Amino acid sequence: MDRPASFSSLPPELVSAICTNPDLDKEDLIALRLTSISQGIHASATKAFAKRYFTDVHVLYTEYSLETFVNICQHPIFGSSIRRVQLSSACYDGKCFYDTVDELMQNKDCHYSDFAEKIQLLAQRCDAERFDQRRADSLLAQAFNVLAKSDHSFVLAVDTNEEESLGRSEVWSAPLLYTDHWQADSMGMLSFLVRAANKSECKVRGLEFRAGLDQDKSMDNYLSDVWEGWKVVGSLTELKFDLPFGISPYGDDQGHGTIHDLLSLTPDLKTLHIRSGIFAEDDDTFRAWADVFSRLPLEELHLTTLCMSHDTITDLLEDLGPTLCRLKISECKIYGSWKKILLTIQQHTLKLDQLNISGAKRSWFKDTVAYKGSTNVRSGVARLLKN
Repeated sequence: MDRPASFSSLPPELVSAICTNPDLDKEDLIALRLTSISQGIHASATKAFAKRYFTDVHVLYTEYSLETFVNICQHPIFGSSIRRVQLSSACYDGKCFYDTVDELMQNKDCHYSDFAEKIQLLAQRCDAERFDQRRADSLLAQAFNVLAKSDHSFVLAVDTNEEESLGRSEVWSAPLLYTDHWQADSMGMLSFLVRAANKSECKVRGLEFRAGLDQDKSMDNYLSDVWEGWKVVGSLTELKFDLPFGISPYGDDQGHGTIHDLLSLTPDLKTLHIRSGIFAEDDDTFRAWADVFSRLPLEELHLTTLCMSHDTITDLLEDLGPTLCRLKISECKIYGSWKKILLTIQQHTLKLDQLNISGAKRSWFKDTVAYKGSTNVRSGVARLLKN
C-alpha cells in the first residue's frame, strides 16, 4: 500500500489554500510558519498570517508597542500587509494611581496573585507613558519611512479601544467604558500620526477619529488649525468621525479647529461617516456641515445620532445626487417629514445602490430598512412612500 503524500509534497496552490483556510486558528498558522522554509509551507503560512493579523495594526503610545510596530513594518511580508494603523489615544492619569489600587483592593473576586499582577501592570503603564517624545517621534518616523515605500495607501485612526493593541499584555489597559482615571488625547495622537505620515510622504487615503473616555471636552480641544499645511490632508478620500460629546459647527470665534475646516481642505473626499453621541437641540450644526458636504464628490455618506430638519437633509441629498451611491442614516433626530426625504432619495439620488435607515421613529416605518442594489433601493423606497 502506497504511503500517503506528505504535506511538504503538495502542490503550492494546495498549500496556499490550506494556509488560507478560515478554520485555522492563530496557533495553527504559527505552527505552519515554523515548518521548513524550503518546503514553501512557511511562506504560504506567513502570508496568510500577515493578511489575517497585520492588515490592521493597533499601537499603544509606549516604547515597546512602537518598537514592535517598527519591526512589523520592516518585515518583508508583515509590513507589506499593513493597510490601517490605529493609535490609542487613551492616557492614564498617574495621580489616580492609589485610587485605582484602592478599587482593586475592594474587589473581593481579585486573588492576591491577580492583584499583584494588576498593580505591576498599572505601574508599568505609568512608566511607559513617560518615555521621551523624541524617541516616540523617531520610532514612528522609522515605521512610516518604510510604509512610504509601499505602493499602497493607508488609513490612520485614533481610538481609545486597546483590545487588539501591540504590547497590551505589558501594561494596564484602558477600559472600554469611561472612568475619570483616564483621559483621551485624541487630537494629540492624530497629530502625531499625521505629522509622521506627512514627513515621510506616506500615502494616506483616510482618517478615522474616535474621541472617548474624556467626554467633557468641547470640539476645540480636539480639532485645531494645524490641519492647514499638512500635505496628506488634501489627498484624503475617506473621513470617519465618532464624537461621543456635544459638538458645535464652528468652534471658537476665529473659526479654527472644526470639522468644517477640515472638510474644506479635502476636495476629493468620497467617503464620510460622522456620528455624535449627544443630540443638539436644533439642526444648526448639521446645517453648517451640510453646506460643506454639498460641495464634495461624496459617494458614501453615513450619518448617526445627529439632529437635522427635513429641509436640510433634502437640500443636501439633492446636491449630492449626481455622485452618491451609498447612504446610511442611523438614529438621527429628524424634524419634519420623512416622506419628503424619501421622495428626494427617489427623485435625485439616481446612482444610489445601497440604503440603510434605522431609528426613524415613525409608526409606518420599520425599525430598520436595508436595501442593496439600485433596483431594490428604488422598489424599497417606492413601497415606503405608499405606507
